[in-house]
Amino acid sequence: HMLNGNRIYYQNRSQPPLLALMVDAIYEYEARNTSYITSHIEYLDILQHEYQWWMDTQAVIVDGYTLNMYHINASSPRPEGYTHDEEIVAHLNMNVSRIISEVAVYSSLRSGAESGMDYTSRWCLHRYCNHDLSNIDTINVVPVELNAFMYALEVTLAKLFSVAAAVAAGFDEQVRIFTTAANDRLIAMEQILWDERASKWRDYDLTNTRQLNETETVASYLPLWLLPYNRTRGEMVLHALNSSGLMFVGGVSTSNVNDSQQWDFPNAWPPVQYVLSRAALKYNDTAIGQYVVHNITQTYINAAYIGLNQSGYMHEKYNVLHVGQFGDGGFYKPQTGFGWSNGVALSFLHDHGQWL
Repeated sequence: HMLNGNRIYYQNRSQPPLLALMVDAIYEYEARNTSYITSHIEYLDILQHEYQWWMDTQAVIVDGYTLNMYHINASSPRPEGYTHDEEIVAHLNMNVSRIISEVAVYSSLRSGAESGMDYTSRWCLHRYCNHDLSNIDTINVVPVELNAFMYALEVTLAKLFSVAAAVAAGFDEQVRIFTTAANDRLIAMEQILWDERASKWRDYDLTNTRQLNETETVASYLPLWLLPYNRTRGEMVLHALNSSGLMFVGGVSTSNVNDSQQWDFPNAWPPVQYVLSRAALKYNDTAIGQYVVHNITQTYINAAYIGLNQSGYMHEKYNVLHVGQFGDGGFYKPQTGFGWSNGVALSFLHDHGQWL
């Protein structure tokens, strides 16, 4: 797996499984040159090992369907947040009515960090985080976007092993395995995570064996980026996003929960803007797809441009209520720079500059 950071204590903690998308992007950039795959067959071995790690360590069966979740077992604080985690457990121990154990909190803190969304109301009981995160419960949530990432990993492995199989023997079984795995995951997501009435995907609560529908979160719409094209469903999901209350003048808010966590309201994160724009662009043959692409790209460029002019910096995240103002919340000072903010701005200007 891809370590969550370049330190030894990250060995049991991954980044979200997005490496396959990077490998596939290079393959497409190389005009689907077969020699790119056959001369770098080790890439497929790395991706296959990553896939197996997720299936061996962070898979769960729900009503007979196999899905994945962020679940790191831990009995001690995170080394990179030792004092912070100790304080959370100290607050937990002062609560006589607590319903979460120390081990569960330590595990959920690491699991939430692994998700990249550290932290958000999605990972907390009642979908609202206590100020001290003492009700964090990541290890009992099956997240929709992770399973979309895993589907993309399965599809990419099937695709690239198929490329290898066309010129060399010994890869047909991998093609079969990962094609079947991708199809099985689509069915699992449909049965467990798809909410037909609301036209969106939902996280799943393992404790109460139900979909989580108390709040709005961008996670409900992220799978549209990676799951197969379906015009009818795509329009439904994009209309749901447009009426979700998450789209603001300063960008798409990560959720509608204002609990002071940085992956909640009122923050707009550049990677989320990018993924949602790509999901909408996939449905650019529809009126709602065109509208959402225009809206997201324009609001982000507005925020980045105004923020740069007002502060002299690109920001890690932006406030959806005040165009150009940096986002806040969480446990560290808001960062400037910033790699993904610059990358998303350049991508939008390159791809959509004609209307921005």
